[in-house]
Amino acid sequence: MEEIQVGADTCYARALHVDSTGLYMGSSNGRLYVYDLMKKQLIQEFGKDEMAEIRDLHRSEQGMITMKSGATGRLMSVQRGAVNYIDTFILDSVFLDVLDISAHGIGVMMGDPVGGYFSLYCTHDYGKSWSSMKYMIPAPEGEFGYAASGSTLKMLNDTSFVFVTGGSKSVFYKVNFTKGEYVKLSYSSTQMPFEQGEGSGAFSMVQISDSNYVVVGGNYTNPGNGKKSCYVTNDLGKTWEPADKMPKGYRSCVVYDAANEVLYCSGRNGIDYSQDGGKHWKSLTKEAAFTLTLWEGKLYGTSLNGKVKIFTIKVV
Repeated sequence: MEEIQVGADTCYARALHVDSTGLYMGSSNGRLYVYDLMKKQLIQEFGKDEMAEIRDLHRSEQGMITMKSGATGRLMSVQRGAVNYIDTFILDSVFLDVLDISAHGIGVMMGDPVGGYFSLYCTHDYGKSWSSMKYMIPAPEGEFGYAASGSTLKMLNDTSFVFVTGGSKSVFYKVNFTKGEYVKLSYSSTQMPFEQGEGSGAFSMVQISDSNYVVVGGNYTNPGNGKKSCYVTNDLGKTWEPADKMPKGYRSCVVYDAANEVLYCSGRNGIDYSQDGGKHWKSLTKEAAFTLTLWEGKLYGTSLNGKVKIFTIKVV
């Protein structure tokens, strides 16, 4: 394992992206750090301290969008080194959880429920502008999405997305909409068998195939308890099966290495892996990681004190 210092030693990060241009980390102090993995050094830093807690980010050829979560949601765009704070008056008093944008620039962002409905916003221009969805999805009392690793919502294509929730109950939602409108919308929902209650539920999901998803979670107030921390569906959320051997504790993120057919999930007490689609989990390390990402044979995980841990993948 290799460990690199990316951010300030007083921060941690829930937002992480790695590609051929470098490592991008959105941190708890509101700053976006850009690290050169070849030169082993921090090369750029964006943001202001008042833009606290970047919980998610999305990078494309159009640039970088970072999502701030707090008393009021805020978005920061970084393009060619220039920073722009996106006009988001619709996000006043909304705690943002997650965003995702398709390859064609169509995306959805979700925040905590307001007035009994999930807070859902859409973009058609890679996140440069956002509007509220005109059709609202009811949110039962005490049910909401978590903002642990930016992985509770996923665009399936330009006309559908899925998201998972926790709290009073954990539910898998599949939403279909008319391309370019978000007016005509339909959805289906299925409850998942995670533990119910404050701090509990689904915290992260990953898609393995069109109908196969793995969802991890648990209870963040009891991070060492892995009971009811992973469920798998093979029919696009209609039914859910528990892992035969659960991860070692509460898990806030799950990713899939398609090339090697290996799943990884992380939490406060370590990182686990599965080579059989999430049925059985083994411990990779007891090192904590808030969020994970994969790039060219390596697993990256954010840790405390502004650090990122790097694991070289060796499949046996």
